[in-house]
Amino acid sequence: LGWQLLLDTVEQFHKEHRGMVYYWWEPHPLHIKFPSQTFILPEHSPACSESHAPDPEHSGVQCEAPPQQLIKVFPRPLKAREPDLFHLWSSFTTSFLIQMEMMAL
Repeated sequence: LGWQLLLDTVEQFHKEHRGMVYYWWEPHPLHIKFPSQTFILPEHSPACSESHAPDPEHSGVQCEAPPQQLIKVFPRPLKAREPDLFHLWSSFTTSFLIQMEMMAL
């Protein structure tokens, strides 16, 4: 669909109170403007397929993966060359919600 056409399509579906599944990334202000729900598809494997059962209570398929925690990466010489910057980035924390709110401004 392309980036703008996808945005326009999400907006149209939202106006019409119709659901849709689309691929997007986070954090992004789109999720503030149009509340969305994230779902993660399980990775395919033969063992996963063989353990599938129509009744979710008896299925061996795991339908949700744990979130991946992001980590900070610094160049090795940063601490010695720019101690103030190293301290700022080392002590800086935020939450997903704060990031989304900042992007929506």
